[in-house]
Amino acid sequence: MINWQYYPKSDAAPEIAGKIIAVFNAVSSEIDSTTHTLESNSVLGALSAGLTAAAGFTVETDKTAEGKVTVPVLFGRNGRPEKVV
Repeated sequence: MINWQYYPKSDAAPEIAGKIIAVFNAVSSEIDSTTHTLESNSVLGALSAGLTAAAGFTVETDKTAEGKVTVPVLFGRNGRPEKVV
């Protein structure tokens, strides 16, 4: 089981937080840094199916152009993306 805390403390964690926490708890023995020395891509690989299924996330699969997730990081006039990475 992982330890977590939601902020602000005056609010209950939203439903999606519980889904994400459940995914991390399900693979915690595989990714626990006290017993493993995994690269970040290996940790993401262990989490990706659960994050996609439980929380509806899009997860990068590898470092190729096809495997990366592109997201706008800067927005300009009328809300149009100016920079996408």
